[in-house]
Amino acid sequence: MLTSPGAAATLCPPTAPPHYVRRGRLLDLLDEAVAAPLTLVVAPAGAGKTSLLAGWAAEHPYPVAWLSLDERDRDPVHLGRRVATALDAAVPLLVIDDVQVVDEDDRVAESLTAFLQHLPRDIHVVAASRRDLALPLDRLRARGRLRAGFGP
Repeated sequence: MLTSPGAAATLCPPTAPPHYVRRGRLLDLLDEAVAAPLTLVVAPAGAGKTSLLAGWAAEHPYPVAWLSLDERDRDPVHLGRRVATALDAAVPLLVIDDVQVVDEDDRVAESLTAFLQHLPRDIHVVAASRRDLALPLDRLRARGRLRAGFGP
């Protein structure tokens, strides 16, 4: 699959910033939460979601692919290609950062919901957002697809 250089760069987790503070309790919660296919990390801007997840990814024993979303991902085809590229890396864990950028578009929300509801058993997704997502959270929890929703 052909990708742009920028797309490939977003597949690697960012390094934890110099001011990163290790939050052991939250890291333990993340470790427990990834037992389910989907984990949500929801907190306001500046709360440290990306820093927390970058630090956690650095300590996590399994390979992690990272996808930071932006305005271009409001096109469901473009987003689908980027997710497929991330999954082509054959990693068991995918972090999707800044999901709030795309989830207000109905087409993207439907596509994202379908993807998250039908994750293969060996893939885990951690989605980070500034607000609750337009996803059927109750249905995902009831089906055992969502283990936890928390923020830093």
